[in-house]
Amino acid sequence: MERFYRVWKRTFDFQGYSNRREFWWFVLYQAFIITVLKLLDGYSFFMYFQVFYLFFSILPMISVSIRRLRDAGRSPVNIFYIFVPVIGWLFLLFYLLQKKIEQ
Repeated sequence: MERFYRVWKRTFDFQGYSNRREFWWFVLYQAFIITVLKLLDGYSFFMYFQVFYLFFSILPMISVSIRRLRDAGRSPVNIFYIFVPVIGWLFLLFYLLQKKIEQ
């Protein structure tokens, strides 16, 4: 849970590094929260909360992805692969799964 909070605290830090563990724990917690909110989607309050949460969690996800790409030795510009359906997503997933490059 500490890694999840750390990513939220570093939302506006696009210069540092994030290791694989920090990145994937954040993704796991995000998936869990979104799944729970989706299950509660029938209630109007939770539907609005889901939209609110998704809107505000975009920036931490982008920043941790950029830091993860930098930690893997890739250019942060590779984050734009997200806009290329399927092939771009696979390339980005491959880059995010790579080990840390020793400098």
